[in-house]
Amino acid sequence: MYLSSSLAWTISNGIYEVNSTTYNFWIDTSRLLTLISLVFFTINIIIGIIEYETQVIIFSLNGFIISIGLLIYLNQGIFLFLFQEGSTLTSYFILQKDIFIFLVIILMTILIFEIPNIYKLMSFFKTYRKFIF
Repeated sequence: MYLSSSLAWTISNGIYEVNSTTYNFWIDTSRLLTLISLVFFTINIIIGIIEYETQVIIFSLNGFIISIGLLIYLNQGIFLFLFQEGSTLTSYFILQKDIFIFLVIILMTILIFEIPNIYKLMSFFKTYRKFIF
C-alpha cells in the first residue's frame, strides 16, 4: 500500500512536514496505482462473466466501486488534508493524527474487497492446483 509511505515523512511534535513535490508525487503515484487496480478489477469482472462466477463478479465490482471512490478522494490533492499553520506553497504541515485516520479509513475500505478476493483466489488455487502446477 503505497499510501502508507507517508509514515516515513519527517515528523516533529505530531506534525508531518512534507515538501509539495513529494506530496504531489505521493498523490499522483497513488492515483496511478488505483487506476491500475481498476484495470485489474475490470479484467476480473469480465472473467467472472465469462466463467459465470457470481462471487468473482460481486467481489470485483465491489473493489471497482471502492477504487473509484478512492480515486475521487485522491483527486482532492492538496485539499485532502487541513494543512497546519506555517504551511507554505512549497512545504506542507499535516497533523500526524490526520494521516493516521486517513490510512485507517483507506485500509478498512481496501479490506472490504481484499478479504473476499483472497478467499476466492485461494479457492481457485485449490480447484485448479493440478492444472497450474
